[in-house]
Amino acid sequence: MKRIGMAMVLVAGVLLANGGYIQLKAMLAQWLLTDAWTRTLQESPDSGLSVPENKPWPWADTYPIGELSIPALDSHWIVLAGSSGRNLAFAPTHMSASAPVGASGVSVISAHRDTHFSALQALLPGTSVYWQDHHANRLHYRVVSEAIVDVNKDRINLEYEGPDNLLLLTTCYPFGAEPGGPLRKVFYLQPVPEDEAAGGAKPEIASL
Repeated sequence: MKRIGMAMVLVAGVLLANGGYIQLKAMLAQWLLTDAWTRTLQESPDSGLSVPENKPWPWADTYPIGELSIPALDSHWIVLAGSSGRNLAFAPTHMSASAPVGASGVSVISAHRDTHFSALQALLPGTSVYWQDHHANRLHYRVVSEAIVDVNKDRINLEYEGPDNLLLLTTCYPFGAEPGGPLRKVFYLQPVPEDEAAGGAKPEIASL
């Protein structure tokens, strides 16, 4: 813990010296969220379907609900419940109006393009993405398509009646631009069947 604390102080000094307050806030929050998520995993065998509401800091009005990882991008994040602007400053967030990840329907996870989801500029169709829920179950998804959406003209469709669930990752677009703007980059992911993950035949992609 002492080494982690010293590393945090060092990183904070470097980022603040370079005007990286937003990046610092996002990075330090993930360390605190990891501790809260560890407690959630420890409590979950007896928690039933509900995710234990372990606050990452005393004044938080949210809690971690899962861990998203993309090995090909060497990236992983603890995800918070509720996609408010305040929560987005600390971590990727799950849109509460969308389905829980892994449940029937469409699940949406969003994050800022200049912090947590900056890595998504290298995300390609076919890439594997993993979700760990509060019971430590690991769900395997694959990116099947992507789109650019103008929120002033279009809405992300949460209606889906396909054979399985969809996971959408969204962030502002284009990458590297100034904050704001109506464009969003949306990545569409489908679950990978267990037989395919084990080396079976690749199924056809459902219509999105």
